[in-house]
Amino acid sequence: MTTQKGKPGRKRSPEMQAVYDQAAANGIDAKTLYSRLKHGWSPKEAATTPTAARGHRPVRKNAPQE
Repeated sequence: MTTQKGKPGRKRSPEMQAVYDQAAANGIDAKTLYSRLKHGWSPKEAATTPTAARGHRPVRKNAPQE
């Protein structure tokens, strides 16, 4: 397990560590993954959806309208 940056002693669960590892393998930054999860994305979708060019947001199916 990896200690979260800035949170001494706190560790991710094995399930969440697997999501972070999958995202890293797909070239998705940990901060991007965290933000996606915080905004209600499923872990699988957050870890596998490619990042968009800066200033462009990906369109998600059934996304809540802003």
